[in-house]
Amino acid sequence: MALSIKDDQTDALVRKLAKARNLSFTAAIRLAVDNQLRRDTQVPDTDWERRLADIAEIQKRSKKLILVDNRTDDEILGFDGDGLPK
Repeated sequence: MALSIKDDQTDALVRKLAKARNLSFTAAIRLAVDNQLRRDTQVPDTDWERRLADIAEIQKRSKKLILVDNRTDDEILGFDGDGLPK
């Protein structure tokens, strides 16, 4: 089967992908089309309430953790008041 690409920009993109992935032009086109079809047919995650509840639980547990070091973030990382390394 033949595929004729008559658009210079598309041709350049296929060549760029093929070179970056060390693929033939055919393999590059197959990869690009396959990846796009996978993205288009993915079932969206509609269970946001469960995810948000999980995140809220993690936040709740994190707040209960013992503070091991009471220095500020900048003091721990070694930055002065201006955000520069000490």
